[in-house]
Amino acid sequence: MREKLPVPPALDGAVWPHAMPVPLHPRHRHAELELNLVRRGTGRYLVGERTYDLRPGALIWLFPGQQHLLLDMSADYRMWIVVFRTRLLQRLCTEASRRVLTRTAPAGDFCRQLSDGVWRQLERQCQDLAARTDDPVHFNTALAAALLDAWAAFQAAEQPVLGADLHPAVQKAARLIQDLPEVADLAAVANQAGLSRTRLSELFRRQTGVTLVDFRNRVRLEKFHALAAAAPPAQRKLLPLALEAGFGSYQQFYRVFKQRTGRGPGA
Repeated sequence: MREKLPVPPALDGAVWPHAMPVPLHPRHRHAELELNLVRRGTGRYLVGERTYDLRPGALIWLFPGQQHLLLDMSADYRMWIVVFRTRLLQRLCTEASRRVLTRTAPAGDFCRQLSDGVWRQLERQCQDLAARTDDPVHFNTALAAALLDAWAAFQAAEQPVLGADLHPAVQKAARLIQDLPEVADLAAVANQAGLSRTRLSELFRRQTGVTLVDFRNRVRLEKFHALAAAAPPAQRKLLPLALEAGFGSYQQFYRVFKQRTGRGPGA
């Protein structure tokens, strides 16, 4: 899914804090280069077909051609999200050492663990940026400095966070569930993926951090939100939309929705 981020035209990018409870968000990509800086807690990212385990001080770059999804996170997970428009990258990344930041989907792992002092300095820059969004000149100047400082910190970091490749069966099962969230028989999904349900469930949980059932519920909720957003107000009836998204009953939909978001669907 290609997402259009609400970046104001006068700004060269955007910055915002990410905290629990998180909004439902499908696997996506966008035109902007994205930087994530983990402040607290632990999380697991799916980037392309690789997963990354994150902890405080982790800095990860997400490129425009890379589908990404925050698969799992602890209740105290917090991070900063910063995005940079192409025009800023073209202006600042003319040197060979920075040119990789202008690419769509470069090969390799772009996640590293920063030292405590370095990532806290970057966090202060994010806080400063978030306070300057009403002043485009100051914001764009500070954003350019943050980009250069973050890339320098990334290059200087000596502790890489290496991604783990997803097993082909896990990749296939995830795609099947995303394409058909209404599927009820996960044994059939496992059969198409080439494994028993028990083996696939064990492998899926170990590699992604979520169970097959939880992943399917998340995909169904994502589809529900997409259907609700596209429907005219008069047609936003919860039960028909929940059934179309793949839930077997309103009770199941309500339970999953509240478990995931902390509130009932009526809200």
